[in-house]
Amino acid sequence: MCNKLVNIPLQSRFIDMERDLLAETVGEQKFKNRERRRKIIFQFLENVNALKNEGGGCVFVHADNPHLLGLFDEQVDDKLKQMITDDSFFHDNFERHMSDKKHIIYRVVRICPYLSTFSFNSKVSLNKGLDEPTHYQMRQLLNTVSNRASKSSSAATSTGTRFKFRLNEEVTTPMCVFSEDVSTQAKSIPLDKMPYRGGIQRQTANAEIQQLADYMWKQVSLPHYITAFSKLKDGGSVYFGLKEKKTEVVQQWKYTGKEIKGVLKIVDENWKIWEDKTNKYVVKKGTSVPEIPGREYEQRPRKWESVDPDTVKHLFSVSDPAWTVWKDEEDTKSVFYLAKESDVPVLKECKTGEFICTGVCLSSDQQHALREEILRRVQTEMLWLSKSRIQDPLDVLYRPVDNGGVDVCVIEVAVKMLDGICFYDKDGPVAYRFKPGLEKVDITKWVTNQKGTIIRQTPVFSSHRR
Repeated sequence: MCNKLVNIPLQSRFIDMERDLLAETVGEQKFKNRERRRKIIFQFLENVNALKNEGGGCVFVHADNPHLLGLFDEQVDDKLKQMITDDSFFHDNFERHMSDKKHIIYRVVRICPYLSTFSFNSKVSLNKGLDEPTHYQMRQLLNTVSNRASKSSSAATSTGTRFKFRLNEEVTTPMCVFSEDVSTQAKSIPLDKMPYRGGIQRQTANAEIQQLADYMWKQVSLPHYITAFSKLKDGGSVYFGLKEKKTEVVQQWKYTGKEIKGVLKIVDENWKIWEDKTNKYVVKKGTSVPEIPGREYEQRPRKWESVDPDTVKHLFSVSDPAWTVWKDEEDTKSVFYLAKESDVPVLKECKTGEFICTGVCLSSDQQHALREEILRRVQTEMLWLSKSRIQDPLDVLYRPVDNGGVDVCVIEVAVKMLDGICFYDKDGPVAYRFKPGLEKVDITKWVTNQKGTIIRQTPVFSSHRR
């Protein structure tokens, strides 16, 4: 039945999708399902990518629930679209069918002239952040290396000298305020990642620098920004030690009466129930409409603790056990929040686009050690391709902070345009074929298939003047 329906006997792959695995659940099961779903979706996409590079074929997915087909599409469509190597339409490349209400059949029907890449492991930059490059963009980069070489500067272009950094004040320039854009990003560093606490240097200096480097490299994804900024004509910079102001959205509340049917009932007449547009509830004393005030960056976030319903039963009673009462530790007497399924209340915040200089406290020795560690990872944990020697593709610079003391600085990682392409994974881009099992395409074959001529290089860095 399946063969007649899809009419492609070239390659067939079978993936078993557990019953209702795509459906959302709660609690621990939700986490377990999410992890299994991620692995199965990943396996499905790997097989489709290999079929795309091996003449086409079919992937049979046992879903056992046809009503979840839309959820499956949401999980895979964007990634499938990224595997198309030319300007053809999605429907010209892939077909989806249902068979006997138990199988999703994906048919790979169009083979493109270039190798289809599963993941480039390289980014491009937008004003709002990072994005995935297209096959066309990557081929253009591979085939225009010689033209880019003459435009690439000999050193990383720093923009840090334009900005005025003053501790706990907004970052400014002579002409305007600091803002993020296609070539500029600002990142804060949590206190627990700082090598100093309370102005006292801890004894585990090397371990602290490793922890800070790990945070910059893994949690902030510094290599992703390096790959993106290296594609820009003038390069770009990531600043560490800046924090964006945020304000809480003032929610529009409406009075709902003395009872939420089946959930809550007011006992004390002085208390009222209010509801906002997102179906969140607040139980508040008095008649004024609840407002959540905006808070500046330096104020700590609210901390919530669950309340035993028996302790507030003289005010209101909660009859549905799925709803939990929470109180803010800063305001324990006049406002309570209700949340379903025991989720801690999260008040929505919006970004202001204004950045405060919080700085990083690093001695000169620590600055040197951090720079050496970042440059070491650039050499060993990334892949660099170019026709020629790669000299100083980036630098780690330290910008002084006014009124911050001798060791307080803003870290700037300045990246220049690269005569080539770099990848944030040392194995480079990922593309699959069947040999006969699933196998990654070697980087040399990948470059050759894209009509490129660049080769693997290891970046060389100039010595650092301390």
